[in-house]
Amino acid sequence: MKLATFEGVDEQFEQLMAEAAAARVPVAHVPWNMQLETVEDAAFVVAAIQQVQAGIEARNKQVAEMNAVAGRYIEALRAKYALPIETVVAGAIAGQSTKSLKLVTGVGSEPAKVGFRKSRAKLEILDADAAMEWAKENCPDAVKVPEPKPYLVKTPMLEHVKQTGEVPAGTEYDAGGVDEFYGI
Repeated sequence: MKLATFEGVDEQFEQLMAEAAAARVPVAHVPWNMQLETVEDAAFVVAAIQQVQAGIEARNKQVAEMNAVAGRYIEALRAKYALPIETVVAGAIAGQSTKSLKLVTGVGSEPAKVGFRKSRAKLEILDADAAMEWAKENCPDAVKVPEPKPYLVKTPMLEHVKQTGEVPAGTEYDAGGVDEFYGI
């Protein structure tokens, strides 16, 4: 069996140990010049590897838990403050030609941009079978027939609705054009 060798790793070992300590990675100190000669020596090194892997898994679990809490906190802030922020921004841009503001937050290098934009037209397929039958007769460009099953492409159907005003069977159309607040 050929073992992997790492060029220059001897010189980097102490630096790696220092980086591991700084990152709070739990490591079992394996002397770099250790001669692996017995089953016990092999078990010692494998235990060191397993210890680091367990530490990584524990840290990943902690990070996942922290991210979940942070995500819930962000959602709570949005739920509480989205409407007041929208109201303040609407008042600040009232009578101006702009529909957005740049807020200097001190976080990151760019200011946060908040404001209003027109919503886009949307076509939602509620009944795929009915929409497929309608598209086959009225908008064949929307029907793609690869193997194993045909599917619909909404863009040609949306264009058809915009041009003709006819809403496909099995769909719901939203014309858009409503000011929507963005930025938080």
